[in-house]
This record gives sequence, C-alpha cells and structure tokens, in this order.
Amino acid sequence: MKLSRRNALLLLGGVVVGASALALNKGLRYPPPQFIPDTAPTGSGGAGGAAFQSESIGAIFQQRDGNRFTFRAFVPEPELTVRGPTEREWRIDVHNIHPKAVLVSRDTDLAEDINGLERTVTGSGKEARFRWRFPKKERYRFAAVGDTGGGVELRWALGRAHALGADFVLHLGDFAYSPGEYLGSVEAFDAAKIPTYVAIGNHDFYEGFNSTVHMFRRYIGPRNASFELGGVLFINVDTAGGFIPAGAGARGRFLRGLGRAAEVTDIVLYTHKPMADPRDGKDHKVSDLEYDFLHREFVRLGVETLLAGHIHIKKDFDDQGIRTIISGQGLAHADLIVDRPIAEILLGDVTPESGKVRYHWAPLNMPFAAHCSPRAWEVLVVIDKPGVLRQLKEICAGAGVRPE
Repeated sequence: MKLSRRNALLLLGGVVVGASALALNKGLRYPPPQFIPDTAPTGSGGAGGAAFQSESIGAIFQQRDGNRFTFRAFVPEPELTVRGPTEREWRIDVHNIHPKAVLVSRDTDLAEDINGLERTVTGSGKEARFRWRFPKKERYRFAAVGDTGGGVELRWALGRAHALGADFVLHLGDFAYSPGEYLGSVEAFDAAKIPTYVAIGNHDFYEGFNSTVHMFRRYIGPRNASFELGGVLFINVDTAGGFIPAGAGARGRFLRGLGRAAEVTDIVLYTHKPMADPRDGKDHKVSDLEYDFLHREFVRLGVETLLAGHIHIKKDFDDQGIRTIISGQGLAHADLIVDRPIAEILLGDVTPESGKVRYHWAPLNMPFAAHCSPRAWEVLVVIDKPGVLRQLKEICAGAGVRPE
C-alpha cells in the first residue's frame, strides 16, 4: 500500500514521538549498546519446573544446574535465599567473598566450604536464608586502581593491593583493552586473594564497534550499585557511555532512589570517567550534557570524594566542592617513560575513630617484566625505545610475572 505524503509524515511523527518518549524513560546511550536489560539478574527465576529457586541481595545470578546455583557477589555482605516445595538438598556457589567473611544464618543445618574467594553452601529444606558478615566491618583498608587491562598488570595490581593490607579492591574500569581480555580478567578477579568491586569502563562497554556491556552484566555485576561498610557508603556509578537525557535510564533511577542513612559518616563514589579533566586543554571526562545532573545528584547525596580512572595518571584535586582522586596508573606506563618505578596505587583507610576515609598513595612497584600489555608496547614506540621494546617482548613471551 502506498502512503500519501501526509500519512507518511504523520507516521514519521508518531515514530519520533514514540522514540522520544522511550528515550525519556530508558535513555539513549552513546555509543549505543546492543539492546539488553539495564540491570543484572539477582535471582534464578523460573527454570523448567526445577524444585528450588534462589534470590540474592548483592550478588548476580550466573547459572543453575538443577538445584545447584552460581552467583557472584558485587558487595561485601551479600544475602542469599533459597526456596522450594520439598526437603531435597540444594547447593549455592558464591564467588567474590572475602576469605575471612563469616557465614550468618538462623538455619543450623547449613554446611559451608571455603576455597579462596568462593563459598559453597549446601543445605536441605523448603527455605533457608543466609548472608556473610565482612571480617573488618569497623576498621579496614581498601585499594582503588583503574586502567589495568586484563593481563599480567591486572594480576600484579590485585596482588599488590593485598600485599599492602587492603581488604578489597575498587577497580575503576578498563580491564579489557584487547579481544579475549574480558574472561581473563574475570579469572584474575576470581583468583585474587581479596574481593574486587568493579566500575565499568568505556573499554569494558565496547570493543571496537562491538558492544561488550552484556559480558559485564553476565560476569561482573550491575553497572550501578551501592553498599555500606563500617559507616561508609560506597556508590558505583556507570560513566562508561553517555546517557541522553543524562538523568534517564537505569543510572538515573538508581541515583534518584539513593539516600543517605543517619549512620553513614562518609561517602565514596567510584566510577570510571572523572567529572573533570585536571590537565590543561584536555577533555577526558564525562560529557558536558551529563555533568549538571550527575553533580547535582552527588551534592544531594553528600558525596565528598569521587574516585575515577580513565586518565592514566594519579591526581588529587577539587571539582566544584567534590574531591576527585584519579588513580589510573594500573598499567604503570609512567615507569616506562622515566625508566624507574613511579606509578602508584590509592589506598583508603577506614577507622571508627575518624568517621572519614583517610587516603594515601603507595608504590605500585610493578616489575619491568609485568609490562606485557600491547598498550605498554605502544608507549615504548611513542617514546622511541626500540631496544627496550625488543627486550620486553622477549620477556613477555615467557612465563608471566606475579607478585609475591
């Protein structure tokens, strides 16, 4: 059927209005990702008549095999619930739990097995609820670092954080620079000695022209989340790709739904892109279209400190009343440029006496042989060190280096 010009314009207008209404509700991302749900699944849902179902607060559901469920925690103290119509046995595996976290439950017949950051809880009955209590709820240390890629550098940074006494790591995004690094990073996070809570970076959002954001949702967690520990509220905000309008979509709903409880004495907001670029003439930050909405929400919540990566530097500066600390030296490119180890990792100490996080820098101490990312090799090309590049490639062809 051939449409008249008038009807064609009316149809086009209807499409534009409908798309605009959808954008106002869902938001448009740029660059646009594939059409996938905004949030990560926290429960098993229906599964073909299987006897049991499992739900969580603070963990993503990854898979099930009959009455066996697998989750990954994205907060330090996740809570799990399992329900079913029978007294049959069930099993739940949860990754990314601190090795010294304590299982808490009113159900006395639960059995727990600990293997690094993985917990396996088994039981039987129609319903059980349990959670983990973090081992250092009032006095603890965390590390923050971004832009590690997913190779030897990531494993070194995670090991270095543990060696410096950190109880967990806030990864500030960009753990997947090259094809295949996503799953390698997941393996590195799982193999670490302390848990990691991850902000999605732009390189974790897209791989060239292909969206990889669905992999974050499947293997890492939601792109926006929060948790409270020892009086400090940690807020993970997605800045990997822009939103139009800035307050739309999952991020806008998440921020508007947040409040500050009376017992919270400090807020740590961690994300990938900083709100401002401290370098003269540079523009490595969130878009101007997003700044006003995000800054207004952060001020409303009482955010005093924002941790970010994206720029491969360390910097501590004020951005319109919000202390911004960039810890983006995860690849330690600065070491290659000056021929000595100068890259650093950010540490935060939480004590009940201060009520505030005390920040300080520590040497990353990355060995030369750990610079096995092709991005590091690109740096050596730019600074014209072909001999060093040849030596490094020979080393990287052998066994990888891990911290003690």
